[in-house]
Amino acid sequence: YDDAFQIHQSYHGGICDCICAGGVCKQLAADHRAVGGDGIDGCGALTPIDGILHHVVDKHKDSIALLYADNKVHKSWTDANNQAAGESFANKMVAELFAYNSESYKGDLLVGV
Repeated sequence: YDDAFQIHQSYHGGICDCICAGGVCKQLAADHRAVGGDGIDGCGALTPIDGILHHVVDKHKDSIALLYADNKVHKSWTDANNQAAGESFANKMVAELFAYNSESYKGDLLVGV
C-alpha cells in the first residue's frame, strides 16, 4: 500500500507457499519482473497486483474456480487506515478481475484479512 492506502503490489513474504509442490519461491526468485526477484530468494519479491490479476483474467478466467487473496495490513494503522486499505483492495479486485475487460474472471474471490 502507498501513503494513501492504495494497493499497487503483492508481497510474497514468509515461507507460506514455498513448501508446496515446486513452490512459488523458486519462480519468484527467477522472475526479473518481480522487485526483489534476485534469483536466490523469492520471499522478498514484490509483483505488481494489476499484472497478477490481468494474468488470471487473460489466461485462467475459466479454469480457476476460486481465487484466495490474503489482505495483510499493518498493526500500526488506525481503524480509518484499515478501512481505506480494505476499500482500495476491494475496489482493485472488482476493477481488475470482474470489470477488467469484456471477458472477466468467472470464478469466486475469497478475501482473508
